[in-house]
Amino acid sequence: MTQEETQQGDGRRRRTRQAITDAMIRLMSDRRYSAIRTTDLIQVAGVGRSTFYEHFQSKEAVLEAVVEPILKPLALAGAGLGNTARLRVMLDHLWDRRAPTRHLFEAPLQPKLQRRLAAMIEAKIIDRTEDDLPSSLTARGAAAGQFAMLQMWLSGEASCRPGDLANALAASGGTLAHEGDGICSVLIGCGHDAPSECDKGRYGRCQCADRQTCDAKDRAPI
Repeated sequence: MTQEETQQGDGRRRRTRQAITDAMIRLMSDRRYSAIRTTDLIQVAGVGRSTFYEHFQSKEAVLEAVVEPILKPLALAGAGLGNTARLRVMLDHLWDRRAPTRHLFEAPLQPKLQRRLAAMIEAKIIDRTEDDLPSSLTARGAAAGQFAMLQMWLSGEASCRPGDLANALAASGGTLAHEGDGICSVLIGCGHDAPSECDKGRYGRCQCADRQTCDAKDRAPI
């Protein structure tokens, strides 16, 4: 098989997977996840049954693919590695699709996805935290807080600018980060999409006058 044929095959696989995940999002716009059948996904995606199973083992696997881009930046934030630029992209994505995605943060999906997020956070902080709290407790607390903020925001119970929410989510990991990870963690009071980059402990200073900056060497970068 030539390189061109390989690239064409990869492109077809990506398009097929995208069609199936898009079908899940569309179906969740007007029905509960529990009411969605695999046959519904196949029909809406316009693929054959065998094609569907070449890419996903079940509708649960499709849901995991849908939520992965949401959970990844949240897990990094919960572990003290938050990046406001990535979180802002994720929040814009959620808001544009809030009709279907708000169900992700409500029962019956919310407990399952929150546990998954907690496990992702724990995997990232287990070798990083230096306090006496079990990593599972820290991770579950961070995941619960993140899900509560997103559920309130998407439902309209509480409103704020996406940039402000991204800052709050990025700070949800507290002081778990340690020096040398490359991004300044001080996010308070600035609407910028991303913190200043750090270079071997020399912390960049944001040009925004309202934003706190890392002046001391002992401030923890993220």
